[in-house]
Amino acid sequence: MKFLLVFMLVVSFSISAQTNGYTYLLEPEFIASKDGNMAHMELMIAANPADQGNFLVGAITSAKPSGGFACKTYATLDDGNTWSEASFTEQMENGGADPQVYFGKNGKAYFAALSSVTRSDGRPGTGLFFYTSEDGGKSWSVGKSLGASYDHPQLVVDHTESKFAGNIYIGVLYSEIMGPKLDYKLGLFISEDEGVTFEGPVEFASGKGEIGINVTNLLVLSDGTLFIPFPDFEYIPPKREQNPNSSTWFVLSNDGGRTFTEPQKINTQISKNINPQLNTMPVFAVDNKPGKYRDRIYMVFGDERTGNCRIFFTYTSDRGESWSEPKLIDNNAPDASIQYQQMIFVNNQGVVGITWYDTRDVVSVRGYNQYFIASVDGGASFLSPIKISGEESKPLGSGNLNYQVFANSFRSTDTLFMGMISPMSRWPQGGDYMGLTADADGYFHPAWADSRTGTYQIYTRKIKVVEKSELLLGNKTNISHIATSVITDKIDLITDQTNFNAATSEAKISIRLKNKSKENIYTPIRVKITDFGSGPAKAFKEFAPVILNASNAESGINAEFDYSDKLGSDNILIPGELSGASIWKMKMSDPVQVPYFHITVEGIIEESRQQ
Repeated sequence: MKFLLVFMLVVSFSISAQTNGYTYLLEPEFIASKDGNMAHMELMIAANPADQGNFLVGAITSAKPSGGFACKTYATLDDGNTWSEASFTEQMENGGADPQVYFGKNGKAYFAALSSVTRSDGRPGTGLFFYTSEDGGKSWSVGKSLGASYDHPQLVVDHTESKFAGNIYIGVLYSEIMGPKLDYKLGLFISEDEGVTFEGPVEFASGKGEIGINVTNLLVLSDGTLFIPFPDFEYIPPKREQNPNSSTWFVLSNDGGRTFTEPQKINTQISKNINPQLNTMPVFAVDNKPGKYRDRIYMVFGDERTGNCRIFFTYTSDRGESWSEPKLIDNNAPDASIQYQQMIFVNNQGVVGITWYDTRDVVSVRGYNQYFIASVDGGASFLSPIKISGEESKPLGSGNLNYQVFANSFRSTDTLFMGMISPMSRWPQGGDYMGLTADADGYFHPAWADSRTGTYQIYTRKIKVVEKSELLLGNKTNISHIATSVITDKIDLITDQTNFNAATSEAKISIRLKNKSKENIYTPIRVKITDFGSGPAKAFKEFAPVILNASNAESGINAEFDYSDKLGSDNILIPGELSGASIWKMKMSDPVQVPYFHITVEGIIEESRQQ
């Protein structure tokens, strides 16, 4: 376990006496998508139960070579320090949507997504494809087609010790025409052999032509019982205008998805159509580990009953027979703010974590930040919320407004109809859902579509809820007398992304530090610009930029960037680890000429600290 220093980040506590002994530990943000200035939407994230540092993210991207959108996956084997991407033949050729990722109990990775297909009758359809990976998501099997036409797949794997352990379940939406009406149906695909074969879909709910329904995230209780929730909605436009509200229902299956209980209603979410583009489905989590709140099921949902959209919370301790009165997770949100894009997860210590987008304190149009809140007492009370995104997202940026063209969207005898779409026009909320998971140490790992650059990118960071008494606190004065050492040979500079404003000639360079040595490096860690120019002769020194945001306010030689607050809660850069990103802002003297920097890095290494 890393050594925690007293100058760690501590946030304010809620008014509840039950939670005021807890605080959040925040590790640095990481960007998982370093594959270019393309949008990444509708994220899911999964943690490998057999490999502590292995995480997998699925995303819709604007990466389809012929135009349009395709799903990709992003995997890390080193706890988020580095990521590799993977693409899929069906996605790159035919486009896709609705990515889902999960790990099997023994560490095999699973990915499911939709892609366009031609059905047996010659008509276009939406096919469901399933893939497996034996190396944590770096490479994938050939796609297995589960048929067409399906929508909104929802993937879960049984990680319990029940007789259904290892089962893979995929909930799907499909429909049938009933005269002038449309019958929305929900069904379940089942695999008992790690995805080699599937059966289904086994129908578990129907709108009977009267109401639209859709499946949201499936849960597995401690004995292998399936909990499958689904919201309803008016699918005929005039009726939807009269009644924009939605009710949420659920069914249970205690035989591995072969039979289901009759649907039971949970509650109704109130919508006033204040901003229907930001509406997202309710989401659920279950505490299926041994403990006081075992099999307690939690639900969070957006609701406009009090004005602007707010995130509400409810739970059941009796498998859905009764639910607690819905309550706000954050009673102190400013009146003008909007909360949306909620997600929930329960870690292996029974802590409930919730993330969402929040518009409080933003200055850009449609701007938002990612927030997190936790409960350590089964939802009876919550800590204060904390902003976990390092910069405000600006979704109306050029990357999100970059149009994709569908040249063959429809063809008649003498006319070809061309469709156009942008990430922001289709996914103004960043996607229909965002991701949240937790690792074996209890750290939460959210994945959100961050558009601080004007383009949706995949951001994540580690968050843990701990008691103050559990913290191993050091004493800052023990190392304050130790002189920092030059550690330039122990550091690599890693660039996340760059941004250049041609109108002002100002550049923003996102730079992290990587500890390439075998020793811990402690704060303070400072990067100093000692000179400009290429090589010993300092060629092109006359094109040195003006530094605009140095920690010591210098604008050229001797400008410093202090990384002491970029190392997370423990203030240590361990071997192989990356720091958080620092944005170096500078004004170029001539944007065509490339500047060169002479840099030294200072910090405290393990052996110096122990003297």
